[in-house]
Amino acid sequence: MTRTHALLVLSASAILAAALALAIRERGDAPIGSAPAAATFDRAPDEVRSTNLAADPDREELAAEAAPSIGSAIAPPRELVVAGRVVSVEGLPVSGVTVAFCEEDRRDPNGWPVAFSAVDGGFRMTRPPRRGVALAFDLRYVTVREAAMYDDELDREDLTIVVAPSIRVAGVVVDAGGNPVPWASVDADAGMTRGPRPIGRFRPHESFATRSNEAGRFVLPRAPSTDGIRLIVRAKGYHVADLRLVGNLEEQLVVLQRVNAGDDLTGLVLDERGAPVALVEVSMLDVVTRSDEHGRFCIPLWKADDPEPGESPELVATFDGLLPARLRPLSSDWRSRPAWPGEVTLRAGGPGLRIRGFALRSDGTPIEGVRISFAPPEPFEIPEPRDSDRHAELDSLASIGGFATPLVEPGRYPLLVFDPVSLDEFVTDPIDAGSQDVVIRMPDRGHWPPLRGVVVDRRGRPCPEAEWWIEHDDEGDTFTMLGEHRFTDEAGRIAHGRLSSNADVLCVRAQNTAKLNRVALASLPRVDDFRIVVPVACRTRIELDPRWHDIDMAVFTTQGGELAPVCPLHADRDAAPMMIGFRAGRSVTFWALDDSVELELLSRMKVRSRVPVRLNPDELNVLRL
Repeated sequence: MTRTHALLVLSASAILAAALALAIRERGDAPIGSAPAAATFDRAPDEVRSTNLAADPDREELAAEAAPSIGSAIAPPRELVVAGRVVSVEGLPVSGVTVAFCEEDRRDPNGWPVAFSAVDGGFRMTRPPRRGVALAFDLRYVTVREAAMYDDELDREDLTIVVAPSIRVAGVVVDAGGNPVPWASVDADAGMTRGPRPIGRFRPHESFATRSNEAGRFVLPRAPSTDGIRLIVRAKGYHVADLRLVGNLEEQLVVLQRVNAGDDLTGLVLDERGAPVALVEVSMLDVVTRSDEHGRFCIPLWKADDPEPGESPELVATFDGLLPARLRPLSSDWRSRPAWPGEVTLRAGGPGLRIRGFALRSDGTPIEGVRISFAPPEPFEIPEPRDSDRHAELDSLASIGGFATPLVEPGRYPLLVFDPVSLDEFVTDPIDAGSQDVVIRMPDRGHWPPLRGVVVDRRGRPCPEAEWWIEHDDEGDTFTMLGEHRFTDEAGRIAHGRLSSNADVLCVRAQNTAKLNRVALASLPRVDDFRIVVPVACRTRIELDPRWHDIDMAVFTTQGGELAPVCPLHADRDAAPMMIGFRAGRSVTFWALDDSVELELLSRMKVRSRVPVRLNPDELNVLRL
């Protein structure tokens, strides 16, 4: 994960925390397991309890997983029940429909069991213990809404699959002048604003979307036949068309209107010797095309978006290894042909320029593997020549602290120098492009002693496989330093060589947790002998009684009222949410933090109830509400 992405995730979490804080009410004091009256429910089921699966006779299979034995390690996984109903968009049962379980990232049963819906629309089958969806595989119907199963440890008998009769839709996309519009995206929207609320709401896009061909024609071989079905058609430079199906389903006519008026601009691309060049990229703001075999190109000026503030419209032809060709309009009316020269010719310049040299530490030793880049604002980088062996050149220079920048246009550019060993960084004064044998010496800004420490949880146990890295707190700076991501050893130990004083933050994230612990190095009594305590991951499942049908989100909070992030079992923890969504039904399993003291249940972002909790890291915590 990049630092920028991390900051965006943290910023989004902070905004969400602020929004939730506005909804917080006075907390209840009773832990889960006490009498229902002690919990602060507005409309609560009769019982709220936390269960250790090992003591639950109805969950023997899950208890075996929570405390595995040699026998359970080799036993085949238990197949789970999948049951529910197939209904139409009007909510009526649909019989005789083939239903299959598919893995989440595929729309292919791939040998998994199938079932057939009965007269009442009901179906029943088994599935392996993994995430997936249940949907209809029937040439007569298309699946409008699937039934998703994100919790791979529970039987599911409350699924709803919404289907519609399958129809074929075809037609042509044209502009206001009747000219075909190629490569327009065509989506069929079932138009369901009402109807049965399914467990999962996912549309199989491969059946509902296509693109027009070069002649503007399109075919949707399987689209949903509903009263509200609409075609949504989009193409660059045109307004979105949203229309109902009318007349012959095989001859739908879609007319797109331009967003801007303007002309097409044609021209010729030449190399530095004056010969036409094929397949050269030519751009005008966000519109990009390529020259043909004769070097000719055509740019539809009317398709281009308005330039950003401070940005000027110009034609740019980008060549491999050569300076780009640039041409600006003669007047501000740049979308019209008269604003450009009579003969538009884009001719490449000479070879692009590099800065080459060596990077040394303050003591004069070479920085092996030095990383050199252009400091912001970065110049336009010219594509490498097709016969360039760029990687081989850089590999030969890296061992002696040498470097060579990418190709750029003439100018003076500051360089950002990064030492991957000490994590020191430095921005040079501007250097002329084309300079050779440049020697860059890092200033002596001091160093931390070698980093030595251990990561433990709140029980005092070492945390192996905890992810850690070093950062520079770059608030207000124009560049970011980020060290290599590493993991603690079996004893939870962290070790790093001598660090630049420019490094000032140690980031630690324990296994199966989403909470990022940022520790300022200056706050540690000793950087060569420290101890960092982190929360413990607790495997937790929430099971909602049907009487909580309006609850769609939940969130854990700590003693200090902060939101405690959860870590999905089968997802990237960098994108771990602060909130738990019940999008897959009335149960969900995840990793929570042991410092969570309260569970808040929300409906449409409003807190409905708060329940005190105590999570045990050594058990599978089941919260039945």
